Amino acid sequence: MIVQCAPSDVGGTMRVGFTVTKKQFPRAVDRNRVKRRLRAVAKAAFLTSGKPGHDYVVIGRKDALDKEFTLLTGDLSWCLKKIHADGAD
Repeated sequence: MIVQCAPSDVGGTMRVGFTVTKKQFPRAVDRNRVKRRLRAVAKAAFLTSGKPGHDYVVIGRKDALDKEFTLLTGDLSWCLKKIHADGAD
């Protein structure tokens, strides 16, 4: 997955968006399944690693379809920590 972050224009709220392209997943069933999995992973990861006042975009890739849930959660948490450690605040 790819995670992008930017300071929010909406004050102290944290917003999260998800995108999965037809190029990566030609079948709508697979795109929807990846989005559902990413939403579930985000609920767990953003509680601990997300920061209020930021907008996030999570882009699904091929591995997100079959990768184990705990590994996806760990990957997203790692991405969020890396983003904020690099000074995206």
